[in-house]
Amino acid sequence: RHRIHLWYERHDEAFRLSRMGESPEDGTAELLLEDFTYAWDGQEYANAIQALGEKTVAALRSSGRKRDELVAQQMKQAWDSCDLHTILVALSDGGVLAAFVAYRLLADNLAQVVCFAVEKEFQGLGLFRHMMDVLAQRLCGQGFTELIVPFAGESLKVEQMFDDVAPIALSKTISISLEHWRNDGDAGYGPDDFA
Repeated sequence: RHRIHLWYERHDEAFRLSRMGESPEDGTAELLLEDFTYAWDGQEYANAIQALGEKTVAALRSSGRKRDELVAQQMKQAWDSCDLHTILVALSDGGVLAAFVAYRLLADNLAQVVCFAVEKEFQGLGLFRHMMDVLAQRLCGQGFTELIVPFAGESLKVEQMFDDVAPIALSKTISISLEHWRNDGDAGYGPDDFA
C-alpha cells in the first residue's frame, strides 16, 4: 500500500495535467507572442534578474530541508555565474520581468542553459516552453546543434516537456529517503552481497 501511495505521489502532477485536457502550452503560442516581449541582453534587467534569483533561493531555504538547501546552493552558484549578455528575458505588457533563461555558448556547436526562472504569477502559462522554442530557434540560426538543459529541485517537473524532442539524459540528481529505503526498499540484500 505504501508503494502505491508513493507512486501516486510521484505521478500526481502528470495526472493533474492530464485531467485538464489540453496542455497549457497548446494553442497559447500566439497569446504569448502578444502578451510578452523578449530581449536578448539582460544587462538592463540585472536588478530584476537578481531579485528573482534571490526570491527563488530564499523560498528553497525556507523549507528547512537539507536537500532544498543543497539545491539552493547549486542554484545560487549557477545564478552567480550568469553572463547577462547571453540571456533571454521575457517581459510582460508593462515591461516587467516575467522570466529568463540564461545560457552559455560552448565549443563544437554546443550551448548550455545555465539557469532559468519564471515569476510565480506567470507560471503555468507555457511561457518557459515558448522561451525554449525562441532560444532554440535563435541558436539554430547561429549554427548551434545541441542544447544542454540542467534540472534541479522543482524544475525536474518540467523535464517531461522535452519528451517530444527525444532528449538524451546526461545526468539527473535524485534524493532518496533512507527511511523508506530501509523500511520498504530492501530487496533482501545483505552487506556481504556487495563485498
